[in-house]
Order: sequence, then structure tokens, then C-alpha cells
Amino acid sequence: MCHQRGRRHSPRPGDSGNIRPSNNHSGGLQCERKIARILVIEDESHIRDNLLRFVRLEGHEGLAAADGSAGLQVAREQRPDLIFCDVMMPQMNGMEVLAALQAEPALRQVPFVFLSASAESERLEEALRLGASGYVTKPFNFAQLQAVLKQHLPK
Repeated sequence: MCHQRGRRHSPRPGDSGNIRPSNNHSGGLQCERKIARILVIEDESHIRDNLLRFVRLEGHEGLAAADGSAGLQVAREQRPDLIFCDVMMPQMNGMEVLAALQAEPALRQVPFVFLSASAESERLEEALRLGASGYVTKPFNFAQLQAVLKQHLPK
């Protein structure tokens, strides 16, 4: 267990390294930050792979799903700390994934950020009304993604 800014972090069952330790000046260990589980639900493999690379470079665990139904299953099994999800996908689109997650008490509080090639304000407003935490329009850059992590992950 690690104390950080008044919060206590415990590893999840089965996790051995959820907390990244660092040395402090008094010779002991302190908690640097929690390693988050971030799920990327994206049907385009090059976008999914780039997002996973970014997540890992930021020091977090990346989880992946190539479609909405697989993403929903991964979310149920792995309980991510943040979800990036494409809007337009075959089988189950991002809005359907969000609706399914909102119906599950254990998952409805997970920050959910849409990835959208469309900057249509009506569609994005609908996503926010349905419970999305935010959205990033494609093409996105790493600074935009870092801002999402900063906003939605514990410090």
C-alpha cells in the first residue's frame, strides 16, 4: 500500500506492480503515481496501436479491443481506469458501448473518452449527455491525449 496526497492506493487483486516506487530524499520509498489501466477500443489497427504505444510511453498499462463488443468484454474483465473508444465501429458502435457501460454500476464511473473523426457538435453533445467524459477528434496529437490523462486519472 502506498500513501499519496492523502489517498491510499492498494494493488488490485493479482497485481504486483500497480504503484511505481521512487526514492525520496530520506532514504525510503514513496509513491510516484498509480499505473492506470487504459482500454483502447478502436477498429483501425494503426490508430489502436499508436494509442497503445502512447499509453505505455506514459507509464500505464494498455488494454486493447478491435470492436465494441470485445471492448465491453475487456472492460468487464479488467476494470480499466480510463477508456478511449471510437464512435464508428462495426457490430457495436461507441454509443452502444457507452450505453452498456452506463447500465453497469461497477463500470459507469470509469471515465469514457470518445475518439471521433467527426467534429459534428450535435453528435458530440449527445455523447456527453449520455455520460461520456469527453472526446478527442481525429487526427489527434499526443498533447491532446496527455491532457485527457491529466484530467481523468488520479495524480
